[in-house]
Amino acid sequence: AKIKQSIEHQAVVQADGSIIDTVFVHRTHSGVAGVPLYGVNNVDYLRIYVPEGSELLEAGGFTFPPEDVFKIPEDWYKDDIDLAAQEREIGIHPQSGTRITSEFGKNVFGNWLMVAPGNTATAYFVYKLPFKADSRYSLLAQKQSGIDSDFTTQVIYPDGWSPVWSADDRMQLAANGASYSGVLDEDKVVGVVMKKNF
Repeated sequence: AKIKQSIEHQAVVQADGSIIDTVFVHRTHSGVAGVPLYGVNNVDYLRIYVPEGSELLEAGGFTFPPEDVFKIPEDWYKDDIDLAAQEREIGIHPQSGTRITSEFGKNVFGNWLMVAPGNTATAYFVYKLPFKADSRYSLLAQKQSGIDSDFTTQVIYPDGWSPVWSADDRMQLAANGASYSGVLDEDKVVGVVMKKNF
């Protein structure tokens, strides 16, 4: 109830067509320290779902909860077979400690983010997509259930490219790309068609 979230996404198309994405997640805690229920740290295991095969290049801004707040599983606990069937461990990003899994046909990057009352915390992920761009670029942003986020996205092509069409009238066209801003209160598709200027 006291967390405001905003997401910034940027896709930069390289000269060879490869795409480097950067996602910033900002979480602001408007609670007052000491107020019952709302005046404590917001502890979130933040995950972003990206196209399967994406490679995490860099991540940061995370805050790990103290070890003593975690409970040790009791001996009789067993893995949930339904969850185990959906999640496959890929590894841990060594520089940031970000956990990388495969779920529902997507790669997932997950890490801890804590926000104290009256503060803002920001986490970021930089990753390379497993495919290359041509003259068309589109993004499907899928909303998390239970939270609406301010959302901005931007695609930047190399010099020598210019936009000729966008999938949404609210997209702003630039010299070599396009951007969109709005509230992510439902799944959103944005796209642009580019042309190479010879």
